[in-house]
Amino acid sequence: MHENKDQTAKYAYLNLLATALTEHEKTLNSLIERLDKVTRQLSKVAKQEPDDESLHTLLQTAQEILSEQHNK
Repeated sequence: MHENKDQTAKYAYLNLLATALTEHEKTLNSLIERLDKVTRQLSKVAKQEPDDESLHTLLQTAQEILSEQHNK
């Protein structure tokens, strides 16, 4: 009977660990997607000669993209 409780506890721990890792993976994927958006925008600007206004707009857009997850 004691072994059955140990097995149940082990499976519960493994289930919790798998759930936590899955959520962590989702968070990392979201971060990667947002960073990819910012990188694409920076690449566009790097190909141009930006003025102060376009740099400000770029930085503001990057900040909005990166703060999306924080606001969810």
